[in-house]
Amino acid sequence: MLSFLIALVLGAPVAAGAPFQEPPVAEVPPPPAEAAAAIAAALKGDDAALTQGVIKTNGLIADPLVVGALAPGLKHADTFVRQAALAALRFNLDPSATDVLIKQKNNKKLLDDPACAESYMYALGQKRDKRALPILKDGLVATGDTNGKVITAKLFALGRIRDKEACEMLMDFLNSAVLKVEKYMVEV
Repeated sequence: MLSFLIALVLGAPVAAGAPFQEPPVAEVPPPPAEAAAAIAAALKGDDAALTQGVIKTNGLIADPLVVGALAPGLKHADTFVRQAALAALRFNLDPSATDVLIKQKNNKKLLDDPACAESYMYALGQKRDKRALPILKDGLVATGDTNGKVITAKLFALGRIRDKEACEMLMDFLNSAVLKVEKYMVEV
């Protein structure tokens, strides 16, 4: 059982529809300046559905202007707009997207909403940057009263980072889970 969990987390092939998918490919993207202006204008508007569409259409253009325009979307009032911005930053290939995601470690709108927190953890894992390890370690405890989807996302993200410290964090988590099960079995 333990070897199965380790293989799953550390890089076994993931089935279709799993959390780590390849980004969709845009046919003919607009110039980065136009895309950034469209995203900024949509974020200032009141129509959340329109904002989501604009982010999905223009958010994957790998340019610092686009990434900079997406950053305010992570603090938007609408959950679905925040998730669209997270998805765009997750798959955006510009290196500044990683910096924007790392800087969101104290963003309460992302971390207090379980769906956004899950998407945020997957986005950090997609970037495979060691700087995300302290964020992923925070709250990584095997207990029954935490949000299981967020914990799962953190485990997947740690598996994607492929660093010695990430592996140690995964093993610590697995050992703590085994100890809790053993303690429960003794009590029963």
